[in-house]
Amino acid sequence: MNKDKAGIAWQIELRSQRLFSIFGIIFGLFLIATILSSMRVMAHQTILICVFAATYFLIHSISLLFISRRQKTYPWVKYLSIIPFIFLLSLVKWSFSFGSYGFSNVIKDTLTYDLYFIFIILSGVYNNTRFTLITAIYSALCYGALLFLGAFVYGLELTTSVDAIYSPHQIRINTEILKTILLVLAGISTNIIISNLMRLLEKVRESEEYTKKQIQYKTNVIDQISTKSDDLMDISISQSALEKSLGESARKQLDFTKEFTRYSTDLYNHALKVHDNISDLGQIASAINAHVANLHDSHRNATELTNRFNSMSGTITGLITTATKDINQSIEIIQMLSRDTEIIKDFLDIINDITDRINLLSLNAAIEAARAGNAGRGFAVVADEISKLADATSTQSIEISKRLTKNIADVNSSAEHIKKASASFTSIIEEIGAAQETVREVFEVIGKLNSVSIDLEQNASILNAKSESIEMSTQEQTVISGEIKGRIGVLTENADLMSGWCARLTNLSNDITKLSSSIMKIVVMGDEQ
Repeated sequence: MNKDKAGIAWQIELRSQRLFSIFGIIFGLFLIATILSSMRVMAHQTILICVFAATYFLIHSISLLFISRRQKTYPWVKYLSIIPFIFLLSLVKWSFSFGSYGFSNVIKDTLTYDLYFIFIILSGVYNNTRFTLITAIYSALCYGALLFLGAFVYGLELTTSVDAIYSPHQIRINTEILKTILLVLAGISTNIIISNLMRLLEKVRESEEYTKKQIQYKTNVIDQISTKSDDLMDISISQSALEKSLGESARKQLDFTKEFTRYSTDLYNHALKVHDNISDLGQIASAINAHVANLHDSHRNATELTNRFNSMSGTITGLITTATKDINQSIEIIQMLSRDTEIIKDFLDIINDITDRINLLSLNAAIEAARAGNAGRGFAVVADEISKLADATSTQSIEISKRLTKNIADVNSSAEHIKKASASFTSIIEEIGAAQETVREVFEVIGKLNSVSIDLEQNASILNAKSESIEMSTQEQTVISGEIKGRIGVLTENADLMSGWCARLTNLSNDITKLSSSIMKIVVMGDEQ
């Protein structure tokens, strides 16, 4: 509430500023028009004072209007407006005494007095009692000051005679005093009128607020009724859907009951078949016992064969191990032979080198024999023979080198074949080991099979006992199946009753839906009203 009052006071202040600014502009223009129209009869001092007052009115009013347009208010602005305005009005009024108009006529002219009244009334729009009283008292003082000037400065006679109204040298004092008092009373009455008017406006505003609250309350009530009606409609729709689901469930339950009846009949027939097959189960158990006995004999024979296989595989493994050792020794001998052959090749290279040197030496000897002439013929023959011997030696060493190279290749080939044979023996040993592992696993499987056969024999005995128990149970199941058939009949009747209840519930839901629609129509009619 305080915020609302503060907002209203601000709006009054803002609008009053605008009103004062507009009045100031109008009054300034009025003074300018007065100057233009009465310039011939106005004194020079009067014109200057009127121009100054008009300028002040216009500048101040335009500035005040600009401030108001910017939505700004200042508490001191109204005093800065009204006090200079009244003072300038009195000053303008006094300035007319310099012309031919006469001060008595200035006092008796009602226009000035009316302007005072207008300022007092304008001050009332601020809804400020103190401001209005200050304006009224200040106006009365200014008007009284004019009377004082007329009496004591300009020598006008103060009298109570009625003829003073027409005399240029007299002032009717009782009338002027009454007019001064009326200015103060105008401020008081303006305050009273404005206060009552504001109270009336406040009551109107409160009445409007109360009316708005009543309308809002009714609107809220209508909205709540509408919401409740919508909720009721939603509930009825949900209830209808639930009823449909319940009816569907009842129908499914009825179908399930029929299906369950069929399954119970099938179960009864299967129980009869089980009873017939139990006798066959006893015969199968006897046959299993006979097969178990044969399985025991087969286990003993498999054990003997496994032992013989393990013995033979051990012997073969020993022989292959010995052969592998011999092969490895042969590989070592062949490798030694290959190394010796390489050494012989190195020796042949040395011999070839010596042969080349001998050929070079024989060539030198032949050259020297040729130089010696006849004395060196015998030496030339010897050199020729040495050259032939060196050529033969070189030819033989080359042939030997070829043979050795072929032997080395053959030795390396033999070594490779021996290595392959050794690898084959190793693979054979691994295969024999794998075969032994397989035989061991087979033996374990046979052992497990023997254990299983023992368990199977025990289970066959148990199976015979269980078959007798099952036969008794099938007889009991046949009796129970008959009872289930009777219970299913009762369940079918209950499903039929549930279907009937669902139909009744659906009818009730439809009635609720109709009622909700009626409420919605009433709410709509209330909104329209």
